[in-house]
Amino acid sequence: MPENLVTCECSLIWRLHRLKTSMRDEATLRCSCGRELITWSGPYMYVKERVPEPKEK
Repeated sequence: MPENLVTCECSLIWRLHRLKTSMRDEATLRCSCGRELITWSGPYMYVKERVPEPKEK
């Protein structure tokens, strides 16, 4: 499952996981502040997981 880290303009860091699906999907993932993290269209989808800041661990 490919993944990558994305940092939003608000400084929150997200780990995005790409999952293969059996049908075409078109959607957008947004940060909790409302800004767009990623938009896609194709036979896969993304899910997000917030990466805690070092002081939050």
